[in-house]
Amino acid sequence: MSRLLLVLVALAGCGRLRFDPLDRADADGSCVMQPFDAPQPLSSVSSIGEEFGPWLSENRLDLYFDSDRTGALLVYHAHRASAAVAFDPPAAIPLNGASPDDPFLSDDGITMFLNDGPGGIGSFDILVARRSGVTPTFDTPTNALTAALNSAQYDGGPTLSSDLLTMVFASRRTSAGVDSDLYLSTRATPTSPFPGATRVDGLSTLMDDCCASLSGDGQRLVYAQGPFAAHRMRTAIRAGGDFVDDGPLDAVLDGDKDDVDLMMTRDQRTLVFSSNRTGTTGKHDLYIAERSCL
Repeated sequence: MSRLLLVLVALAGCGRLRFDPLDRADADGSCVMQPFDAPQPLSSVSSIGEEFGPWLSENRLDLYFDSDRTGALLVYHAHRASAAVAFDPPAAIPLNGASPDDPFLSDDGITMFLNDGPGGIGSFDILVARRSGVTPTFDTPTNALTAALNSAQYDGGPTLSSDLLTMVFASRRTSAGVDSDLYLSTRATPTSPFPGATRVDGLSTLMDDCCASLSGDGQRLVYAQGPFAAHRMRTAIRAGGDFVDDGPLDAVLDGDKDDVDLMMTRDQRTLVFSSNRTGTTGKHDLYIAERSCL
């Protein structure tokens, strides 16, 4: 469902990409999360078209998303100088795909997981693209590590744990291409192919279950659930091998229409998502919400 010429990635003196996390006081896990502030539109990256699939770096400076603003679905990148200012205008990333969308980057910014289609195994397939630490261009996405995840129907919206061993994604393989369920797959090493996936039965409903964001340790999940055009944000925790629903995320986040494509930063303080709530510039715009830690 859900969906950057990339500005050259600035390098620090040690040669690292600019995805280093902010200095967070809750690094020892001792903080108590407060409620979210009201969501704010990311107006500087909006268009009259659709914006979906946001991914935000841990330092809040780099945003990736997909948009059909030019008539074709493409992945875009936007950067900003600090988390207190607006993002610069976005630029498209050449990915050699038909309709690339739903970008998810590894914590170091080197590996991109996304979905693209048609032309692969199904209508949309999960693919992987990589780049070196000093070049702005990603290699052509392939399914060399993800072929076993893909079905004849839609497969997309990948989200991974920090160690890149666990992936959760949405698939319509059991609903004749109509509603999505969430699926989970775990591999042995960060460079191994993913084996087949199993449905997350604890979150499976007769509605559309999709658009998830997995915590760094792979034990918590935020996701969207509902009929098409009326998704709501929910949370889940892992109990044994499965996830179980843990209720609504936060009522202050809810819009009056459709809220999808959730992405929570690893420290659980910042949420970005797509919504067509009243006041959007285009069809779906990107929003950001913050919460503090005490």
